Amino acid sequence: VYPWGNQWNPDNAVWSGNSNQQTANVGSIPAGRSWVGALDMSGNVWEWVSSLYLPYNSSDDREADAGNRTDVQRVVRGGSWYSTDSNLRGATRNGNNADYVNNFNGFRCARST
Repeated sequence: VYPWGNQWNPDNAVWSGNSNQQTANVGSIPAGRSWVGALDMSGNVWEWVSSLYLPYNSSDDREADAGNRTDVQRVVRGGSWYSTDSNLRGATRNGNNADYVNNFNGFRCARST
């Protein structure tokens, strides 16, 4: 349910209950890491991902190339510093356009080793 397991632990994420209404440094709560060692998968900032925000039963291509369009919603996951515990679950998702700007959305940079 959560990156660290199935039980909510308020000390494992940056969320509305402990954030002082702001983000925290990446990796500042190592106890909240996932089973593969990924940090900040719940809380701190919503992560904007490449998947199109479509209904789960959609037959459309979730990874379709939308080019430079900014009116296409992509999925955000993980909740943020202003979220309650129910929005920090792995199954929770919302959608945002590329030009939607705020201080509770971000993205994860990744590279292969």
